[in-house]
Amino acid sequence: MGKKLYISEELFNKVQGELLMYERQDLRRLWSFLRHSKDIDIAEESKIELEDKKIYELFDKWIIDSIKLVKEKNAIFVIDDLRLLMFLKSLNTKGCNSFIILKFMLAKEWIDTKIYSNSIGDLAERCYIFLSFSGDDLFQIVLEDKMKITLRSYHLVNQMFLPGSNVISFIGAFIKFINLLWRTGSLPEDKVHWLMFFTDKILEFIDKQGGVQNKQELEKIV
Repeated sequence: MGKKLYISEELFNKVQGELLMYERQDLRRLWSFLRHSKDIDIAEESKIELEDKKIYELFDKWIIDSIKLVKEKNAIFVIDDLRLLMFLKSLNTKGCNSFIILKFMLAKEWIDTKIYSNSIGDLAERCYIFLSFSGDDLFQIVLEDKMKITLRSYHLVNQMFLPGSNVISFIGAFIKFINLLWRTGSLPEDKVHWLMFFTDKILEFIDKQGGVQNKQELEKIV
C-alpha cells in the first residue's frame, strides 16, 4: 500500500479490552498484529476539536478519536459500518470499507483465506456492493452459515444483477461452489437446494437482461 496506517489509542484499547472479555482467536490475532506491525502507528488523542459538537454526544470516544485522527492526518477512515461512512461524507471526511485492505493483507499473508472469506461475508451482511468473491469464498461463508442461504450469500449472488457485472464470472464461482459442495459430503437436500437457487438466479438474469450475446456466452459454459 505504501502509506502509513494509523489506529487511535482509544480504539487499540477497545480491542484489547474486548479480547480480555471474549477470548477469541481473531481478536487475539488482530491485537498481536496491531502491537507488532511496523506499518501501524498507535496514535494518541488528537488535539484538534470537531466543529459539530453533537458528534461528542452521538458516538463513543473511540469513534470520536478516530475521526479526529483522520482529520489531523488527512487520512482515510476505514470502517465497515455503512451508515457511519455516509455520516463521514457529511463531515467532508474520506472513508472506505476494509475490502481493499483485506486484499492487501491476504497478499502479504497477514491473514489466511478463511479470515478473508468470512470478512467478505461480513461486508455482504452490511449490504456493500461490488464485492468480488470466488467459489471458495462463497463456500467458506456458506459453511459458516451451516449451509443455509442467508443474507450474506443471497446478497453476494444477487450482485450479478448490478450494472456492468460479468455473469460468466459469477457462473464460474457458482460452479466451483457446487463442486466443493459435492466433494465435501454435504447433505443431499443442501445440494438440491443450492443447485435450484443458482439455476433460478441464472434464469432470472436471462429473463431480465439476457440478450443474444449473454445467451451465447452462457451456452459456452453449459
